[in-house]
Parts: sequence; structure tokens; C-alpha cells
Amino acid sequence: MALIRPEAQRVPFARSPLKLVVCQLQFDAILSINDAEFIAPFQEDLRNDYPTIGRVAGLDLVVGPAGVETKEAEPSGWLFTSADGAWAIVLAPNGVTVRTEQYTNFEELKERFLWALERCLERFRPGTRTRLGLRYVNRLAFEEATDLTAWRELVRPELLGLVASAEVADDAVVMHSLGQTRFAQDESQLLARYGYVPGVTIADVAGGEASPEAPSTNIELLLDFDHFDVRPQPAIEIQGVADELDRLHEDIHRLFHWCITEEAERRLGIGEPSTNVHTEAVR
Repeated sequence: MALIRPEAQRVPFARSPLKLVVCQLQFDAILSINDAEFIAPFQEDLRNDYPTIGRVAGLDLVVGPAGVETKEAEPSGWLFTSADGAWAIVLAPNGVTVRTEQYTNFEELKERFLWALERCLERFRPGTRTRLGLRYVNRLAFEEATDLTAWRELVRPELLGLVASAEVADDAVVMHSLGQTRFAQDESQLLARYGYVPGVTIADVAGGEASPEAPSTNIELLLDFDHFDVRPQPAIEIQGVADELDRLHEDIHRLFHWCITEEAERRLGIGEPSTNVHTEAVR
């Protein structure tokens, strides 16, 4: 059953605001994954497509008054990176993650994740699945949208909180406006973080280094959607994971399109030939 009501067509954006996409499955910890000899066969499985390997310490993405920040987490395992640097697989003692900052479409993300998961199941035979999640971090920025007045025409007022109304205060004194909503049902939960923030740099939430781009000086709109299922599953089945990812993705897709106005869609180039590596927002 869909968590988010409004339906939306899957359409490409020429100028997608996506900055990071993460797909992750967690399982009961396998401590031997920290051992290089133990994971060597897994590396051989990946080496043709993900030739670069390194150790990683996790980074958590934190949304606060200064925008999006990172804090160091516990070491999280091994990082395997594609030759072009566009895709990465993170193997941790308690899970496997696929992430990208150069997202194309959901089908490619799902295919890469299920392929990595199959290799993980074959090599390590993990036990109970403890979490399955899909996260999309969007950062909307337009050259002419440098104040709240402009943003009120681009996103639904619910995303701006108190400052959705120009009557509250002068735009110049508003430093940020951040909100968080959790949707939940028996099957899953969707945590939505959103708001009007200073220019920020998105860093990886699943291991690796922050993007080298310089922080923007523009005011931007953050849409960070993390949809996950934490019901324990005694067996990890590829088809079951694939079906559930379809459902998680559909809710994120619906929520993103509900958040933005037709004018924002036009500025993002809805339906136009792509000029951006991210050919879709949450398609």
C-alpha cells in the first residue's frame, strides 16, 4: 500500500536537483568482514566493474541550523569504486550499500544494488535482514531564487514553515527554516527533511569523501527523503528486496513531485533533453 497519496508520472528533468542517492540493506553483523582475507573473494567478484578498493569510516548526514553537515561515525568497512568514480559499493560488517552522486534512473540503481547484494549473499550468507532503505537527497537552487519571495512561487508553503507567509518577518532576517516529518505504516517509514537553508555541500552518508564542489552562496531548498523498513526478515530474497525497493521508490517519487510547483518543474526542465548527468529526479 502506498504511503504517499498523490500520484505522479515518472518524467525526466534536464536539470535535476539530485545530489546523492543511497540504497542500503543491513543484516546481523558479520565481524569477519573487517578481515581483508575474508572479503578478498568478494573483491574479485566486483573488481572488473569496481576496481578501486579502500577502507572507509562512516559519515552521517546531519540537518541543522547551518544546513547539511556531516559527523564522523564508526568505521564502516570497505569502499569499492567504479572506474569513472560515479558509483560506489560499501561493504560493512552489518550491511551492503550502493551510492552515487551521478544518478541516472531508478532502474540502474536497483540493478546495481541487487547485483551487489547477490554477490554478498553468495559469499557471506548473512542472516536476518534488519533494515532496507532508500534515500534521495535533493538540493534545489536557481540563480534568480535568492530570497524567500522567489521560493514561495517554487515550492509548497508547507515546506517553508513559519516563513511561508511574508507577514511574519522581513525576508532579510530569516536565516533558515527547517522541518522534519515522519510517515509510518506497518510496512515502512519515510523520514522527510526539508527546508530553506544557506548554500551547503552534500557529503556522503555511506562512506567516502565529501563532494569537492565549493559551497554555494545561494539560498537553497533541501528535500531529503529517507524511506526504510526495519522489520526483521529471517531470509534475504532478491525478488522480495526488488519488489520492496519499487514500493519505497514510488513513495519518494510521489512526495518529491508533490513538494514542487509547476513553475519549479519548468525551471528544472521537465521533459526536456537532459543537460545534466542526473537525468531524473526520483524516477
